[in-house]
Amino acid sequence: MLAVNRDAIPRAASVTLDGPVLGFTLLVALATGVIFGLAPLLHLSQKLTIALKDGGCGTTSGALRKTLRGALVVSEVTLAVVLVGSVRFLAKSAKTMQTGPESL
Repeated sequence: MLAVNRDAIPRAASVTLDGPVLGFTLLVALATGVIFGLAPLLHLSQKLTIALKDGGCGTTSGALRKTLRGALVVSEVTLAVVLVGSVRFLAKSAKTMQTGPESL
């Protein structure tokens, strides 16, 4: 943003990254990810042995459930493809803003 318009942000030159704050933020983000990532695993570990012992009881599902599951998988893959394409165009636009349109 500064390359486009330096006067758009007041005192932009005095803004810097603070190392300890950045480190603390990274530590909190990692700890949160680990805690909330392992919480479901710990919760399910007790029920997993019971489910594995019961084995195949009640594993058949109806046609409607299979169709719904398939539709959800298709929509998830479609959304992922759209997001990847959007990121590509966003990166290209950011490069164009930094270097100018004549470098394409």
